[in-house]
Amino acid sequence: MIALLKDRVVLGLLATLVVLTLLELFVYPHSHPYFPWHDWAGYTVLIAIVAALVVGWGTKALLAPRLQVPEETDE
Repeated sequence: MIALLKDRVVLGLLATLVVLTLLELFVYPHSHPYFPWHDWAGYTVLIAIVAALVVGWGTKALLAPRLQVPEETDE
């Protein structure tokens, strides 16, 4: 876990999560949420980051076998 926190990408994502959560909390307050969890600070930010990661990893998993085909040798 400590090695993961030393990674610059993970630290950047965590910093982005904190900044966007604070922006959402103070700049765009929800006055009439549809569901109780819509009023939680950082809910939409967390959903957006998770969705971006799922799309990125899903695309990589689907396209990696097709894009990384070994070259055929000439005989």
